[in-house]
Amino acid sequence: QMSLSPFLTFAVQAKHSEVLKDTQATISCVVSGLTKQLDAVKWEKPDSGGDITHDVGGFKIAEGTYQDGSDSQTTILTVPASVNVADAGYTCVITSSEHKKVADKTTVNSNVFTITPVAMDATDSVDQTLTCNIGDVTQAVDVTWKDKDDSPITDGQGGYTFAKGRLMVAIFRHQL
Repeated sequence: QMSLSPFLTFAVQAKHSEVLKDTQATISCVVSGLTKQLDAVKWEKPDSGGDITHDVGGFKIAEGTYQDGSDSQTTILTVPASVNVADAGYTCVITSSEHKKVADKTTVNSNVFTITPVAMDATDSVDQTLTCNIGDVTQAVDVTWKDKDDSPITDGQGGYTFAKGRLMVAIFRHQL
C-alpha cells in the first residue's frame, strides 16, 4: 500500500510595507509549498547594494522556521528608521534543495509616506480649517486627529467636522 502525499507547489509571496518616512519598517517573504526548513535565506539591499547582515547597520533578519501546518516558512527583514527615508525594494533570496531553487529572488517593497501640516495663524473668532497633506502614498490612508492632550477627536464631537480629501489630504473644521 503506497501513501501519496499532496503535490506542493513552491511559491514566494512578498509582504510589502508602507510606513511614515524615518520610521522602522517590517517586510517579509512567505515561502509556501515546503515540507522542510529552507536551506538558506538571505536579504539584499536595494539596487544590488549587497547582502544585508543581521544586526549590522540596524537591520534585523529573522529567517523563520518551517511551519508544518501551513507547509511554509516566513522570513522577516526589519528595516531601521535611519535607512527608511525613501521607497526601496529589498530582495529576499531563497535556497530550497527540495524544490531545486538556488538563490531564488523576490523583491519586497518598503514604501514610505510623509505628513506635512499646513502652517497657519488661527483665531477663535471664526471657524478654522486645518489641513494636513499626506504625500507619497500608494493607497488611501486613514487619518486620526488628536487634541492637545493626545486624545483622538471624532467627527461631530465638540463641533469638529472632518473632510477626507483626494486620497492625501485630511481637513477638519472647528468652531473655536
